[in-house]
Amino acid sequence: MKSGIVIRRKYLGYEVIVKRIDWSDNPHFMPYSFDVNTFWYCGYVVIPKTHPYYGVDYNDLVDLFDVHGGLTYSGRLYEVGEWVLGFDCNQADDNPFREDQYYTLEECLSLVDQIIKAQNINEGCYCLHLRESQLDVIINALRVAWDTYQEDCADTSEIEDLENIIDELVELRNED
Repeated sequence: MKSGIVIRRKYLGYEVIVKRIDWSDNPHFMPYSFDVNTFWYCGYVVIPKTHPYYGVDYNDLVDLFDVHGGLTYSGRLYEVGEWVLGFDCNQADDNPFREDQYYTLEECLSLVDQIIKAQNINEGCYCLHLRESQLDVIINALRVAWDTYQEDCADTSEIEDLENIIDELVELRNED
């Protein structure tokens, strides 16, 4: 079998690709040992242009994802012309009959799940990335609202909740 894409499908809105790499296609390939794999599989997830990871080097993301052997590639995949994050199943103890195309596909699906989870966490914690001046504006607005609300509210638990939010934002600003 020659090198090329062996699986290409959609999963949760992302395109996943499994590619077979076959060095025996290269007439200049000379294994230095009989233990060397002449072929293996690589897995890729296409990253949409609107995604925060689009164009990001895999070295900046390697600690975020637990995929076989870690991320080992980011860039345009020649066959599809799209930006991808990828990994290979050509690690020291890998065997292409064990880490086959189906194993590689499962790792791709897991990577998609992790990308979605990381994106959801980042969207849920967007305030962590606010600049100090933006946090100051939010804190001051909440303090004005708190002063106004405190005068009109008889429910002290709601006032305490608002005080706690303000305190957490002040701590967050001071950590930056």
